[in-house]
Amino acid sequence: MLHGHGGEIYAIAREMGISPDSLSDFSSNVSPLPLPTGLAELLADSIPQIRHLPEVDSLGIRAALAERFCMRPENFLVSGGTTEWIYSLPQVFDVSEVVMPLPTYADYMDAAAHAGLPVKKVNVWPPAHADTLLEALSKETVDGTHSRNMVFLCNPNNPTGLFIEPDRIAE
Repeated sequence: MLHGHGGEIYAIAREMGISPDSLSDFSSNVSPLPLPTGLAELLADSIPQIRHLPEVDSLGIRAALAERFCMRPENFLVSGGTTEWIYSLPQVFDVSEVVMPLPTYADYMDAAAHAGLPVKKVNVWPPAHADTLLEALSKETVDGTHSRNMVFLCNPNNPTGLFIEPDRIAE
């Protein structure tokens, strides 16, 4: 795994010679609040179930999602979290390059590098209006060469906060 995502409290604690528990980590979505009442007991009671590996095809959760959203289980792909998706997508799809507006979330660049893909950077700093960003991305992805581009678009963007209406992205 490449570095730059944040939340590297274990490495920092080792470097400082202290326990990770003595650090306050504001670089990721980790709550500083205590566990909700009853969660520790629920987890302890669930150890006989959670000690097993999850289903390899995630059929249980896909079937529940399919029932909830009136779709088929085959319409859902389940992952362990956003980081897994970010790193998997460039390897799953037949992609020749990644197009990335900058600045953006660091894991996108790391995922492209991990997949060995070149990155076409679209620099829109300071934060651009949605139209400016979409126009710049369009110029970089529709060039007539039939290249296989993947665009990482963080919405709202991290760190700029720029939000693009979903219907505009669909266009």
